[in-house]
Amino acid sequence: MEIISFGAGGRMEECLRLLRREWRGTGDIGRLIVLPIPTTKDKKLVTGTDITLAEATESVTEDTLVAGYGIPEDVAEGVASRGGSIYDALLDGEFLWENAEMTAVGAIARIICTEGRQLSDMKVGVVGFGRIGKRLVRHLLYLGAQVRVYSGNRGALSSLAPYGVEVREYGEMSDIASLDILINTAPARLLRESDVKGEDGVRIIDLASGNFLSGIPRVEKMPSVPSEMFPVSSGRAYAKRILARLN
Repeated sequence: MEIISFGAGGRMEECLRLLRREWRGTGDIGRLIVLPIPTTKDKKLVTGTDITLAEATESVTEDTLVAGYGIPEDVAEGVASRGGSIYDALLDGEFLWENAEMTAVGAIARIICTEGRQLSDMKVGVVGFGRIGKRLVRHLLYLGAQVRVYSGNRGALSSLAPYGVEVREYGEMSDIASLDILINTAPARLLRESDVKGEDGVRIIDLASGNFLSGIPRVEKMPSVPSEMFPVSSGRAYAKRILARLN
C-alpha cells in the first residue's frame, strides 16, 4: 500500500492521518494519489504547488486510485488510459452536502464573530438556493435572522414563503441596500455594480469560487471555508469518502 499526496494544510494532514490509519489495503488498489481540494485552479498546476497535474499523476498504474476535487477531464482520461481509476469528490453528493454544511456554519460563525450583534437583529440575503444556500437559510432562520433569498428556482422560492422568508428572483436585486449582509453562493455573476450603491451599505460575503464579483465594492471573499475554519472535520470528511471508494 502506498499513499502519495500533494498539497498541504490542516485538512490534508488530517485526511492523510485517517487514510493511513483506516486503509486496509483490500481490493484492487495498491497505490493512492491524494490531490487537494480544489485540485487545480488553472487546470494545469496542482493547487498550492508548482507541480503540474501531469507530473502528479505520472506514476499511475492499473492499481492506482487518484482522489481529488474537480479533476479536469483530460487528466481523468489520462489516468483511465493507464488503467487507473478516479475518485472525484466534486461528483460525490454525500461529500458535497457535508462540505456545504461546514461552509454554511463557517460563514455564519464569521458573521457572528465580526458583527458585534446578534443575527436576530439583522436582515440577511442569500443569493442562490443550492446546497450551501439551503444550509445557510436553515441556520439563519434558527438563529432568528430575517432572511431574503434570491434564486432562479421558482419552486424553491414558493416553498420558502410560508417560513417567513422574503423571496426574490435573480433579476430583482436592486433592493439589497435594505439588507445588513448579503451572502453569495451562486457561481455566476448575478450581482451587478449598479446594485451596490454608495460608500456604506450592505456587507457582501462571497462563498462561491471564482472572480464573479470582481470590481464590486465591499465584497469579502471566503474561499475554502471548511479548510480554513474546520480543517480536522473537513479532512475527515474527505478521507471518509475516499475510504468508502477504497474499501
